[in-house]
Amino acid sequence: MANKSDGMTPAFKAEDRATATERRDRQIFAELEKERRDTDAKTLRLKALRLEKEAAEAAEAALNPPAPRKARPAKVKAP
Repeated sequence: MANKSDGMTPAFKAEDRATATERRDRQIFAELEKERRDTDAKTLRLKALRLEKEAAEAAEAALNPPAPRKARPAKVKAP
């Protein structure tokens, strides 16, 4: 039983390997791009939630200002 590669010329084998490498590279780049898009979408979602929370806290603070602090009695220095 002969191997499939027995009848191939060395140039064809090298070209086939280069094509396979390019295919893997494209697949890896596509996967990285998908991960990058997913991460960007997650970041935007979390940023929107954070800004919404900060706006709600600012509105709450505007409606309910903090209570004034009690004045501490001044320390009297002993002579």
